[in-house]
Amino acid sequence: MASTTGLAAYQYDDLRQIADSNNEDNTGPYIRYIVLQPGSGDDPLECTLHTAPMMETEFEAVSYVWGSDERDQTIICGGHIFAITTNLFRVLRRIRLSDAPRSIWADSISINQENLDEKGHQVGIMGQIYRHASRVLIHMGNDDHGHGTQVYSLLRDICTIIDSILPLITIGWNTFPYPRQEEPILDDLRWDSLLVLLEEPWFTRGWVVREAGFAQHGHVYWGHSEFSWDSLMRTLHWLYKRGVKTLYAKGFDSRIPLAHLEVFEDRNETYAKMFTSEMTWVSQSLLGYLSLTRQLKLKDPRDRIYAFLELVMDGERQVQMKPNYLDSYLHVYQQFAIEYIRTTRYIGLLSDVEHNERSLESGIPSWVPQWDLLLFRTGYAFAPADSGYTGLTSRSGTAPLPTVSPKNMLHVQGVVMDTILYASNVFDFSTTTIDTICEVWRTVENLCADSPYPTSSRLIVFVAVLTAGTREGEVWEWLRSDAAYYCTLHERSSHPESLEPPSWLAREGVLDVFHNTVKGYTHNRRVIVTQRGYFGLAPAVVKEGDSVGIMFGCTTPCVLRPLKEKHTFQYLGAVFVVGKEYWRLADGRIVFSNILGAETSKDWVDWDDVEEQDMYLC
Repeated sequence: MASTTGLAAYQYDDLRQIADSNNEDNTGPYIRYIVLQPGSGDDPLECTLHTAPMMETEFEAVSYVWGSDERDQTIICGGHIFAITTNLFRVLRRIRLSDAPRSIWADSISINQENLDEKGHQVGIMGQIYRHASRVLIHMGNDDHGHGTQVYSLLRDICTIIDSILPLITIGWNTFPYPRQEEPILDDLRWDSLLVLLEEPWFTRGWVVREAGFAQHGHVYWGHSEFSWDSLMRTLHWLYKRGVKTLYAKGFDSRIPLAHLEVFEDRNETYAKMFTSEMTWVSQSLLGYLSLTRQLKLKDPRDRIYAFLELVMDGERQVQMKPNYLDSYLHVYQQFAIEYIRTTRYIGLLSDVEHNERSLESGIPSWVPQWDLLLFRTGYAFAPADSGYTGLTSRSGTAPLPTVSPKNMLHVQGVVMDTILYASNVFDFSTTTIDTICEVWRTVENLCADSPYPTSSRLIVFVAVLTAGTREGEVWEWLRSDAAYYCTLHERSSHPESLEPPSWLAREGVLDVFHNTVKGYTHNRRVIVTQRGYFGLAPAVVKEGDSVGIMFGCTTPCVLRPLKEKHTFQYLGAVFVVGKEYWRLADGRIVFSNILGAETSKDWVDWDDVEEQDMYLC
């Protein structure tokens, strides 16, 4: 056993100086990597640290949970002592080989964390590092709690099912079949073991989305078990897209790592489309990733931007920001928003703005998304920028390009078209019951004497608002559950005789399928009714008296709070408002699916009191 007595602490060389002296412009970026020496059991960790051009170096990268910043463990590094965290100590012991050295890139060793200039430069190329690594070693936890074997066999069986079906179907939209509801695999007890895996802290980290997503080959370590990252993602993708019964019955709906699934679909597009309808397919975008990852943990709020900039390879990649850890996080958010608008000339950024009372007083413009806020977002409820929806336009069908003023006001064109008359209490996922929804409906029903919707169809509109017009899961199961939900509200209405009777589909519907989706979409939001009688779903921060408007180019209406100076507003966030246009299907069902302001529901153009105007968001 090697002794550490008398060994000096390791001192970093200047990585940037080495790179500059070796003409980094020609060789590509330089990195540090360790050569982890073989060992087993309680043998001390030993390594050597090397500096080399990344593109000329073969190495594996690790993905793990940092945990505490306290460096209370050590590794012998080139005859010196190097202090590391307990979590990294466990990771290196788990992945070292017993009979051969292993070249490893590990961020907390390979980057001098005390040198903020170096850190910023290395963070800026981290996507390249994980793409170039021959494998990414994903350490999900030191203890599999006895579930590792079950997870391994479940992944094997689901992937076998998928692989047996693929040769039998055509490659195209939504061609992969749903399992029969009585299929034994849906009730398999091993799903409980997979749920235990998803509860590991690794899935709550932000950085790992890029680390695992960029892997040429991802290899998962969980306790003593090992399996491929690809098999895990294929299983979770199948569960999310086809195993809806198990998804909700086992409680996976709140644990599915959506950001990881989006990266998987983005990099396996042909495969993913076989599980998705063309209507609901969304090509991922930078704004989409920033939105999906808001619930993930990052120690530094600046990494809400820096950790995900490299995830997209389309035109949005032109949004260039060099990581700067000397800058405040709010200024980073502001600079990103300004750079995004100026580079893309696209106003879709506004779809990701939501506020609480604190954020409205933060000192940065209200139109800048504050990505650190812990907001509950489900799928594409509020039609974010990457939803594929067409932007709302002016009377003439145009959407003038936005600009940012020297005072950081966002200059747009749009209309203020309505005022919030009623706003419900804020919904909470954990306490929203069908009784809660019924109570809100009765208030809306009795409040709305004048509305653009036919009296008999107002409950249909209200139900559509609860999920922001979104459908989830298998089509007929969803339609039956939707119908059963409508039937329940119809029975508890103040004036059921004035409403469309429930559909025959309600007889076989299961309420929970629809209600679980309602709880997700309404969380941290309010149902609103406007003075003109429109129904909508709005952010929690809105209040009665706020204005409803349209910023030309955005995909949904929004809520604005007028300021003292004419044409200036605080921007409170997107609002889903149902337009008055509808159609009746052959089976008798009435469908409202148009957003107010869309080309087929451009109601405001006929209102004499609504004028297009220049608007300045402060």
